[in-house]
Amino acid sequence: MTFATRVPSFKTIAQATLVRLVAALFVLALSQAPSLAATLTFNRAYQGGLSGQTFTTTTLLTADAGSIRFSDNGNQRSFQNTSGTLYYTVGGVAHSETGVLNSRYPNGNTQMNAVAFSGTGGDRLLVLSGSYTTSSSYSGSSNAIVTKLNEYIDATAPDPSQTTLLVNGGSSATASVGGTATLVVTVKLSSGTAVSGATVSIAGSPSGGSSISPSSTTTNASGQASFTVQGLQSGTVTYTATASANGTTTTSAGTVSVTYVGVRNASQSTASVPSGTAGQATTVVITVRDAGGTVMTGASGGLAVTIGGTNAGATPSAITDNGNGTYSVTYTPTAAGTDTVAITLDGTAISGSPYSSVVAAALTAPTITTTTLPTPVLGQAYSQTVATTGGTAPVTFAVTTGALPTGLTLNASTGTISGTATAAGAYSFTITATGANSLSSNQAYSGTIAAAVAITTTSLPTPVLGQAYSQTVATTGGTAPVTFAVTTGALPTGLTLNASTGTISGTATAAGAYSFTITATGANSLSSNQAYSGTIAAAVAITTTSLPTPVLGQAYSQTV
Repeated sequence: MTFATRVPSFKTIAQATLVRLVAALFVLALSQAPSLAATLTFNRAYQGGLSGQTFTTTTLLTADAGSIRFSDNGNQRSFQNTSGTLYYTVGGVAHSETGVLNSRYPNGNTQMNAVAFSGTGGDRLLVLSGSYTTSSSYSGSSNAIVTKLNEYIDATAPDPSQTTLLVNGGSSATASVGGTATLVVTVKLSSGTAVSGATVSIAGSPSGGSSISPSSTTTNASGQASFTVQGLQSGTVTYTATASANGTTTTSAGTVSVTYVGVRNASQSTASVPSGTAGQATTVVITVRDAGGTVMTGASGGLAVTIGGTNAGATPSAITDNGNGTYSVTYTPTAAGTDTVAITLDGTAISGSPYSSVVAAALTAPTITTTTLPTPVLGQAYSQTVATTGGTAPVTFAVTTGALPTGLTLNASTGTISGTATAAGAYSFTITATGANSLSSNQAYSGTIAAAVAITTTSLPTPVLGQAYSQTVATTGGTAPVTFAVTTGALPTGLTLNASTGTISGTATAAGAYSFTITATGANSLSSNQAYSGTIAAAVAITTTSLPTPVLGQAYSQTV
């Protein structure tokens, strides 16, 4: 039997090696080719002029092959006149221009897709497909090119609903404070295709709850990016992801969370125990920490508080978790003295326990000792002080119901009521005295301010010489008793004034004119005046001192 061995030639090996090399390079090129959202690569570009709806080409722009693209940052939606950026390279030098996009097509050739671009570097015509000669003019507009742009935008933007997160393979995880967890972010398009090369970052809330490494990274060929998070304090941290690719930035619709748990430590935990006051609640604040000194929430069930000392046996309230590693508990001492506050965490006394609290005597309200006030006199200066005893200084005063008589004011610091009453009538008000401890007491006051006396007798009958006379000057108002006096002029001779009753009486003994003023004064020292005047007629006098003797039998007539 003859065996023949076929040995490959050098040419065959070289050809096979070349094929494998080209294939490898092709695969490498595909894996490194960027996928850019809202980016459309054009075959070639021309430089020319855009006038109205027509673009006329003048010069072929010798851009590097495959370097021309247009990007609108994911906002391209309208048919024409949308701002965007043109990117291209010439001789390896990168150029970019920002301007206005307009769809165009050449006369008579609706199969060619092209875009006229007016930018800072001049007008450009970008040809997507079809043939073109430099002498042709492009005019009108084409739906095809805008549709093509929108397809690129929609197909290459990361989709928030498909940008997902997993932590340790699930939607949530638990780690110890100082421990780590792994977050994997997957970025996909709306089609479900993974986006490679996307820039991804994650954020935790609360922001200080954990550290994140790296701060940002890029997705691999499977569209995935990995992060390590480390708990800095106990509590739950919620994470979201932000992905940027192809000119578009999106935030993941979903979230994941990590609950970091520390081991609470009694020797690292402390409390703040203030001094107290009998009859008022004392609030104790406890801070629970782990062995590393990090505050811990969720420890209220492991805390116990016992009150000793003067108010031993006082019942503490339920312990409140404040959500920040501190816990509040209150108790109300009933007697002055010194209390002890013993606090344990999981059955072990915390650092500093038992604590001491000095309890002051119960606060008292100031007592108003002035139970009545003199009634103000209309028109007269007034000053009275409302006195108090007890309470915590400084004590302040206020009228809390009613009102002071018109013209009077209350000094809030001293309790002095002063001024001059300017209106008569009844009044009532309540004064409240309040100590610095906010305890207070009230006292009500009332009274009636009398009006001034008024003389109602405005005229008096004129006395008759030699005849008995009696007239009374009448008054209204005023404060009894009212007294009367002649304050100017003089009564007619023979008459007198009763100071208590206001009666003028007697017998006028002299004729002639008279004038006088009577003043009526009330017990409140307010007075009223009234002037009177007149003339007392003289008595008749017979001037005929003798008469002729009548003659018998003769007529007689004489006048006295």
